[in-house]
Amino acid sequence: MEDAFFCYNPQHDADKTPVGGFMEVNPLSPQGREEIYRVEGIPISSEPKFIGKTLKASGLLEKEGVTVGALRKGDKYLFNPPDTVTFDAGDALILIGETNEIREIKKLAG
Repeated sequence: MEDAFFCYNPQHDADKTPVGGFMEVNPLSPQGREEIYRVEGIPISSEPKFIGKTLKASGLLEKEGVTVGALRKGDKYLFNPPDTVTFDAGDALILIGETNEIREIKKLAG
């Protein structure tokens, strides 16, 4: 990709889980502004608003600037998970999107 910067750090999260890595991409938009995108694994704790909700009910599918690429449940990954999948404590979201939007979701996930 032209005019882009890639960074990968698997030790990003303090808990060092396998989904704790991230990759940042800094492409230039058509308007010449730098935009920062991320691929990041976000563990879901036992306290957040996502537990027991479906992907559809969580509101993540309607969030602009973020795509749910996968959901880790135990040692299995559901790529492009259906909107009917339910979140449990210990699951992890694999998100692709704008850095600021992912940070917002990370706060909600616990």
